[in-house]
Amino acid sequence: MALPFKVFQNATGGTLTLIDGTPTTPLEVEVDTTIGDLSVSGPLKALLHETVQVIVRNRFGGVATGARIFPTMTFSCQVAAMSGAGGGDVLDFLLAQGDYAARVSTLGADDPFFHCNVQYENGTDVFLATNVEVQLDSFSESTEVNTFSFTATIRGTISVNGTEVMAEAA
Repeated sequence: MALPFKVFQNATGGTLTLIDGTPTTPLEVEVDTTIGDLSVSGPLKALLHETVQVIVRNRFGGVATGARIFPTMTFSCQVAAMSGAGGGDVLDFLLAQGDYAARVSTLGADDPFFHCNVQYENGTDVFLATNVEVQLDSFSESTEVNTFSFTATIRGTISVNGTEVMAEAA
């Protein structure tokens, strides 16, 4: 079966949106990128679990689902400005300050680590990862170009163009 998405473009404009878990009206911040680079690493499989070999009486008996796999994601970009639609910026969102002081994790209010949904749109391609723990790696603002980069662990699902391509096995 062919996957329902194209190869993601590099060095082209796109929009990264970080979305919290506030019920009914989630808080979000948008970053319009002039040059951006999104990378997701796995192993990436239809089900987010390892393949475990089953050995029966010293012979190969098949495969089964093993431990949960947590893909990682990196994103770096150049931006004109770091401000978002909510009047705050990415730093405010990730550090829970300013307009985002009341943000809620997508895993619930009692989650000790903040998780959010990450959406990246580039042309007709839309990538969405749920329950993502984001770690800000660097942020630099200058007169010539502003840069932003983070690494993240995807603890939920991944969908591309509306089709869920990776889910946790039930």
